[in-house]
Amino acid sequence: MADVVAQETNGAKKLFANSILNQKAPELIVEQWLTKKPDTKGKFVLIDFSSTWCHGCRKSMPELNDFQKEFANELVIIFITSETAEKVEAAKSMLIETPIAIDTKNRTSKLLEIKGIPHNVLIDPKGFVRWEGFPLSKDYELTHEVIANIIEKYNGTDGHENKMIKCIAEQKTDGKVNSLTEIDFAAGEKPDGVQKGNMQNKRISNYNKHGDLVEESFYNSGDTLLFRSVCKYDAKGNLSERLGFEKNGKFSSKSVFKYDSKGNRTEEDTYNSRDYREFRNTYKYDSANNLLEESLFDKDGILVFRSTYKYNKSGDITEKNTYGLNGELCSGYSAFYDKNGNRQEERIISSDGSVQTRFTRSFDDKGNIIVENVYDAGGTLSSRYTFLYDKEGKLQEESVRRPDGTLIIKYAYGYDSQGNMTEVSRYDPDGSLYLQSSVNQGSSEHELVWDYYNQGSLGTKYVNKYDKIDKKGNWLRRIKIVSQRPVTYTERLISYY
Repeated sequence: MADVVAQETNGAKKLFANSILNQKAPELIVEQWLTKKPDTKGKFVLIDFSSTWCHGCRKSMPELNDFQKEFANELVIIFITSETAEKVEAAKSMLIETPIAIDTKNRTSKLLEIKGIPHNVLIDPKGFVRWEGFPLSKDYELTHEVIANIIEKYNGTDGHENKMIKCIAEQKTDGKVNSLTEIDFAAGEKPDGVQKGNMQNKRISNYNKHGDLVEESFYNSGDTLLFRSVCKYDAKGNLSERLGFEKNGKFSSKSVFKYDSKGNRTEEDTYNSRDYREFRNTYKYDSANNLLEESLFDKDGILVFRSTYKYNKSGDITEKNTYGLNGELCSGYSAFYDKNGNRQEERIISSDGSVQTRFTRSFDDKGNIIVENVYDAGGTLSSRYTFLYDKEGKLQEESVRRPDGTLIIKYAYGYDSQGNMTEVSRYDPDGSLYLQSSVNQGSSEHELVWDYYNQGSLGTKYVNKYDKIDKKGNWLRRIKIVSQRPVTYTERLISYY
């Protein structure tokens, strides 16, 4: 089964850049980091194309700072500008609290043809763009709710809550699905339960017999079509074309893919609404099907960046270097392995060839990581992660500490008799409980619960309640409850082959 890429829509939102929504984000090319280069592995990344002189940028910055604090464990926000380091350093009044990147050549911005700033791009952990645009746009603002919903939807199996919810099929469905219709309604209270209110949005997804997504449509609260995407596949089951259409049926975007005889993707062309090619990705592989080279070209065929890869005899990646327009090094990465194949050291290389961040790890005899040390550019230990497991190898506790041993954050995990993760508890530095998430699973009803605590006392409680489970084990109704008040009522209609 090919990867199913869920879709978002811009609706009638006006963009001041080329749209790359639901597409793989191009690599962010950075000339210089004014702060420590952030660790984005497994996280959502919000790129803020911005400047210190722009009024809208200044206006949105406090909220971005708040987002970075609020979603600190899931999200990294990067402020990137074409200004010089001196100008940014001088603009102390902006109080930029997020990582700061400089690219005076504006390479990624030019690739996206950004014509107005601030322009924000929110990327999921798999590298797909899930939100884009002017964050202050009326009726399309980038808000806490927007970010929270995207994180919940696309967190995948790397997120703690989604590790738990895997057993109740939150995003995926079991069985050979022909079509899936998911409708969100406002929810209200009534004496005997929850009342379904007005429709908020609807999504219809259709699949072929191989489980590949072939068509997906999005509708607004008035049940009017906003956006439709169509996927085509070649005789070998490879995705060959993805088409996007606006609500009036007008063609809006196209991606075309080519493959070699072994099924490796060799070329990807992206076209705009005028059917003009915006950029091209090309890929080269070795005889073992390892990716050797990845290149990105703009609409004029000019190379924007090129990444090269190296591997050891076991096929593990050992080196990745990314080069810019003139062949200059933009960033690098190297990895080292022990005799058991465990990745015991990683280095993030900056554009001048120096080590920006270094990770070292130790493992137990089962190959589980037990300690990870993180060092800064000066070689000084900045944080230490420790992991504890039970005798069956299930993760029981994860802690992050400063070099002096003081606690930054701690997670504890609980499991059911089948080994499914059913509980996650997060603790603050003082040891007080901050958040507890749990799954309560029954034969006809499941619950996913988030309990947020404030200094040990229960604060806000979030509940996703799933009922009306079909014969395939997939839920057909979900009710989202916040502080004992229902807020969203979701229905799913599923047909099978």
